[in-house]
Amino acid sequence: MGSKSKKKKINKKSTALKIFFIGLFFVLFILPVLIAPTAEKHMLKSSADFVEFINVGQGDCTLIKSGNEAAIIDFGVEGSGKRIYKRLLEYGIESIDTAIITHHHSDHMGGFLKLAKKIEIKHLIIGNTTAEDGERDIYNSIISLARSMNIKIILPQIGNIFKIGNASIEILAYDSAAPEENNRSVIFKLCILNNSLLFTGDAENIVELNLAKSEAIKCDILKLGHHGSDTSSCTEFLKAASPKIAIASCGYDNSYNHPAADVVQRLKEYNIKYLRTDLNRSIRLTFNNKNTYTITTERGF
Repeated sequence: MGSKSKKKKINKKSTALKIFFIGLFFVLFILPVLIAPTAEKHMLKSSADFVEFINVGQGDCTLIKSGNEAAIIDFGVEGSGKRIYKRLLEYGIESIDTAIITHHHSDHMGGFLKLAKKIEIKHLIIGNTTAEDGERDIYNSIISLARSMNIKIILPQIGNIFKIGNASIEILAYDSAAPEENNRSVIFKLCILNNSLLFTGDAENIVELNLAKSEAIKCDILKLGHHGSDTSSCTEFLKAASPKIAIASCGYDNSYNHPAADVVQRLKEYNIKYLRTDLNRSIRLTFNNKNTYTITTERGF
């Protein structure tokens, strides 16, 4: 009797331990997936046209998907390639039809090399001006890799229009002779299902004042120049562009204090809502045929 009783106790303990570990496994691994924030889960479920400002820290990267085609604007810092590639896989994107590097600074082109080795890129729009000393090696490596992989290199020209599915990109300005690299940024407007987005790279106030003379810069959404720095987003430019929403791509607790307090104040004065990747992380605008869009972020706003 004693040995049978002990066996029963051991069996009960064994069963209890199994239940405990099964429950622990559920709590640690299964439950977090089931209760994960709906924003993040929703972000990766979309067959609609969208633009996503990918969180790459203190850098720039924008993904455009329209129809069966995709484009990328800038590639973040050197370590961003892995992050961008992961995002493309999550969306099931297997190739990039058009890539644009707005200018030759490492926080805009650093991730290109690693990404280009992992996924097909068909066309690369990039200026041919000599990069600054600290960026020259990266620029030369990009050009060399693009040639070796038969990526078609296209020099930006004002008025050029590139189709991406249902969307189009028109180059509005590009000054290869500007003395400062920021002001050599390729500036363009994206039109996607009756919505318009304006991209200015890191162009500064001197460029913005010229742009402000043109009706072409009017837009629904503005990608803030130079990560929201006070070198950009001057009053005249914001008034002329008159966006409803502005997006700042910047790193959390960055040493540059982007976006600048006075830029944020100007946005408030003109009733321009703004989002920022340091706080909201990746930001996606999903478009439909009703001239409207929905905003989804990895972190609330």
